[in-house]
Amino acid sequence: MKKFLSKIMFAAVAVLSVAGFTSCNNVDDDPNVPSQTIEIHTTTPSNNQEMTPAYGAILSENILDMFDLTALGFLLAQGIGRWGNFVNQEAYGSFTGSSFWGMTSNRTVLEMGEGLVHPCFLYESVWCIAGFFIINHLSKSRKFSGETALMYGVWYGFGRAIIELLRTDSLMIGRIKVSCMLSVLVCIVCAILLVVLRKRQNILDDNTEYENMITDNSEDDLNE
Repeated sequence: MKKFLSKIMFAAVAVLSVAGFTSCNNVDDDPNVPSQTIEIHTTTPSNNQEMTPAYGAILSENILDMFDLTALGFLLAQGIGRWGNFVNQEAYGSFTGSSFWGMTSNRTVLEMGEGLVHPCFLYESVWCIAGFFIINHLSKSRKFSGETALMYGVWYGFGRAIIELLRTDSLMIGRIKVSCMLSVLVCIVCAILLVVLRKRQNILDDNTEYENMITDNSEDDLNE
C-alpha cells in the first residue's frame, strides 16, 4: 500500500511540474509582468569533495528501474492532463453519428458544424488511468528491469493509435497520420522486446522476485 501511494505521489509531482512549467511560459508571454532571469548553478563533486547522500543515491539507482517507475507516473499524469484539452475545446474527433453520445462546443460547431463529435480526450484519459491500475498490478510480478516501461509502450501505443484514427486535427504526411504511425511503431517494438526479454528470462530460469522501486527504510531502522 505504501508503494502504491508513493507512485501516486510521484505522478502528482510530475503533474505539478508540468503545470509549473506551463505557468512560467504564461508569465513570460504577459507584457505586464517584468522579465526576470533565473540563473541555475550546478556543481559536480570533485575528487576531493565528499559525495552527498542524495547524489550517491541517484547514481546507485538502476536507470531501467527508474524508467519503470516513471512510466506509471506518465500514465496517471497523461490521464489527468488530457482534461486540459476539454478546457481548451480541443482533441476531439469526427462525428459519432449518435443522438445521445458525443460532445459539442462552440469550437466544434464552428469548425465541424452541428452534431456530436467523439470526445477523444476522454477516451485517452480513461485509457491512461485504466492502464495505470492494470500495469501497476502487473508490475508486481515483473521479471526484469524495464519491463514495466515496455508495458507502458505497448498499452499507450495501442490505445493512442486507435484514438488517433478518430481525431480530425492530426499531423499528416500525405494520407498517413504521423501520431498513429508512431504509436503503432512504439507498440510493436515494445511488444517484441517484451516477449523476447521475457523468454530470455525464462530460459535463464532466473525467478527474480519483485523488488520495491521505492524502498521503505522505516522497518530497517526499527530493526537496527
